[in-house]
Amino acid sequence: MILIEYKQFTINTVIFLTAFVMLIDYHPTKFFALILFIMWAFYQDKKSNLLIIKDKIAQSFILLFSLFVVALFWTEDMRNGIKILERESLLLFSPLLIALLDRKYLKYIMLSIFFVIFISQLIYILEYHKIVDLYYKTKDIYHYPFIHRMYFTTILAFSIGYGILKIDFKKYKTKENLALLIFIVLSIYTLFIMGGRSGYINFVVVISIILIYKFKIKNKLNIVLLLFSLLVVSLMFYKLNISETFNAKVDKTVTSISAFDIKNQAEQEDTSKRTSLSCRLEFWYHSSKIIKENPIFGVGTGDGVVAIKELLGDDGYKKLKKDCGLNVRRHFNTHNLYINIVLMFGFFGLGVLLYFFYLQLSTAKKYKSVNMMILIIPTIITMFSQSALFTSHYFISFYSFVLSIIYLEERDKIENKK
Repeated sequence: MILIEYKQFTINTVIFLTAFVMLIDYHPTKFFALILFIMWAFYQDKKSNLLIIKDKIAQSFILLFSLFVVALFWTEDMRNGIKILERESLLLFSPLLIALLDRKYLKYIMLSIFFVIFISQLIYILEYHKIVDLYYKTKDIYHYPFIHRMYFTTILAFSIGYGILKIDFKKYKTKENLALLIFIVLSIYTLFIMGGRSGYINFVVVISIILIYKFKIKNKLNIVLLLFSLLVVSLMFYKLNISETFNAKVDKTVTSISAFDIKNQAEQEDTSKRTSLSCRLEFWYHSSKIIKENPIFGVGTGDGVVAIKELLGDDGYKKLKKDCGLNVRRHFNTHNLYINIVLMFGFFGLGVLLYFFYLQLSTAKKYKSVNMMILIIPTIITMFSQSALFTSHYFISFYSFVLSIIYLEERDKIENKK
């Protein structure tokens, strides 16, 4: 009995530590994931393992990870394939948590994650207003304050929605409500001053989901009025110039869209005018050529860079990397998860990815979980302009970890009512 309690205490401690470091540094996160895997492999009984296999959320993450494993069989650059697989193994946080976590600690784990998000926001705001000058600003790519804004603003949009859903509107003067309101206001302010177009879009998406599913705004006219109100708020933010970063992002996007010709940009020699939008479209244009040659099963887990080098040549790829800020050498990041998946695994892989999201959405629908929806749906949308579930240790960890925690919360609520 003492041995069992000690084992569970160790498991819970590792999970808590993971929740704290997950958005700070991915190296200890990978180490803790390995520890959890060892505990699962050696200490869990066969019955628990079978339950994981039958669980839809666990299935979805195991399935996507398996895709990266299988595609190693037709990978030319095996070394890079293994490195990519090592990163994608963080998807397995989901089945590990579902198998190992003591359910009575669910609430406290989520609190620890949001505590780190809160601290991150405070640090960024102090840096933004030049009250402090921290080390991370010296890096080539700004971290906010631990991960890049491309990923953090999406996490912020979810956090705002999660905070709103946790407010108890029947108890207006509780300390919990006050703390949540402070967190929500701080998160909205951070989101707008930080920059990151996916975060702005997902903020609108998250608020819309909450109002439609939580507060039952289903009338078409009301939905239109809701979207119009959110647009007006954004325009006011822009006109009042509350955030120079927000205004700059809007102006840059409009200019890029109006002036861009994808084929001309991709094929001309003078690429000095590349922007974040033009780079994305150029990535997709080059990827489409590779996909035409490998439509069914793609080029393999580790061969994205190999394929693009064959298409553009070493010099062409080096220039593309330099102009578009592709600092990672082990994969070709198209900044679109769906295109990345088709590039590596063909349309077979795209089918697996869509089924991955289907299993999660169907589970959210089954439990009527708005909390799950405000993480899954914005992620699905965000992946049209980035590949975080393929390229970012931080976002892979956050998505698999937090979605599983929310899922366990919702499942326990249903089971406790029975």
